[in-house]
Amino acid sequence: MNITIRELQIKVAQHMTQPNMKTDDSKLRNIVMQMNMGQGKTLVILPMLAVNLSSSNSSLVRIIVLKSLLPTNHQSLGYKLGGLLNRRIFPFAGRRDMNFNDEQLNQILKRFRQGLCNYDIILTSPHYKK
Repeated sequence: MNITIRELQIKVAQHMTQPNMKTDDSKLRNIVMQMNMGQGKTLVILPMLAVNLSSSNSSLVRIIVLKSLLPTNHQSLGYKLGGLLNRRIFPFAGRRDMNFNDEQLNQILKRFRQGLCNYDIILTSPHYKK
């Protein structure tokens, strides 16, 4: 796989993972940036952020995309992170109104724990967060 990472993409990824915050409040950890279409947000920056956050964190990384973009993003991230770094992208489509039995809940919990150990990444949409 050939990939070219531009200087702007590196700066954005660095800013998102190591922000230069003007506060000492450790609870303020949200970072927002805006970029134009075609600047590599999904294909370059997102995979870099996902790998960085999942490698240096003791929690699962969750990527939230529009429901219509789930299949495309799953394929793209799976190709880049799965093929290159052996990271699994776990699509999760669970809503609060779904009725799970104990066995299903245990399977989900087992999969999340397994994902945490393997540095896997969860892919979902706002539709499934409700």
